[in-house]
Amino acid sequence: MRIPRTSLAVLILASVTLGGVLSDRSVAQSNEGSSAYGGGGVSRDSALSNIAAWTPVNAATTGRIVKALNSAADFCRSKADRAFVLDCMNYEYWQIMNALPKSGEYAEVRAALEGAAKNMSGLVKRHGDQAAAKTLSRRGSQPKTTTRKIAPVPAPAVSATARQAANAIAEAQTVLLRSTGNSDLRRAQFQRIAQAMDSGAILLRSL
Repeated sequence: MRIPRTSLAVLILASVTLGGVLSDRSVAQSNEGSSAYGGGGVSRDSALSNIAAWTPVNAATTGRIVKALNSAADFCRSKADRAFVLDCMNYEYWQIMNALPKSGEYAEVRAALEGAAKNMSGLVKRHGDQAAAKTLSRRGSQPKTTTRKIAPVPAPAVSATARQAANAIAEAQTVLLRSTGNSDLRRAQFQRIAQAMDSGAILLRSL
């Protein structure tokens, strides 16, 4: 049986469209940052807007990353219950990492943050109490609400898991600083980012 050309064209278009939808869903489902232990998916609340892959290393863009890292630690520090700090920092790292490009000159920053974020996600997955998870919010001039629920860590495990997370951030700092190569500009800018990561590490070590 011969299929009319018009009908055949419609079938091909429908197949391509469906394939694209399924592909998009597959990518979304494979993104660990959108899981219950990651950054909350596509809807981000980070102070850092997306950085394009073609963006060269420069002081202004680095300043935006530094501000986002410091803001993340400030937000998590403002939560009265220390049990939520680990997953809060985990969430914030995924948020910032997802705004960074997978290629280009800031890709190394993304890779370093992703390493720490995956480590923290693992800690939350093993020790977090998902049954007691809740969204965290901040009011005032810069209101903010997390796009997923943040899981608390039971009191006996707070200090130990927080230290492990702080060590993961320290490892990420080392990875980042080793990625600068022979570029003085990259070295100077990545050092600023590594120093800003200290804000989260210091917070975690204080728990």
